[in-house]
Amino acid sequence: MDRKLERIMMRIGGGWNIVNGLLTMFIYSPWVKNDIFTNMSGDTIGLNFLSENLNVFVMTYSLLFIAIGVFNLYLSTRMFNDDIAIKIPIWLITFGIISYLSVDIISATLFIVSGVISLSKNKALKLKYQ
Repeated sequence: MDRKLERIMMRIGGGWNIVNGLLTMFIYSPWVKNDIFTNMSGDTIGLNFLSENLNVFVMTYSLLFIAIGVFNLYLSTRMFNDDIAIKIPIWLITFGIISYLSVDIISATLFIVSGVISLSKNKALKLKYQ
């Protein structure tokens, strides 16, 4: 059974995760570091630590998205035709739910739909080989 649709959706989702991580790293992170607390002075040194901690969180979040995007691109190369993949669809649905909870609707839609299609093709392949 052809798994081209799942691979395409996984590649689009992985690419979107990488783009999302890069946008977060290069656009949102400098804004957090420089412009979120504009009225900082020597008396508000505590806000500087808050700004730095928030910037570290944003950078970690963006690197995590880039790593997950690369991992999803790698997994898209591991989906073979006429092969029953069990762990990859479970990962896709799990990451789709995590993306939904982090309000990344594009990734959530792509990964959940891809995981459900892959699970349904797994069931068809099981019935075919019985």
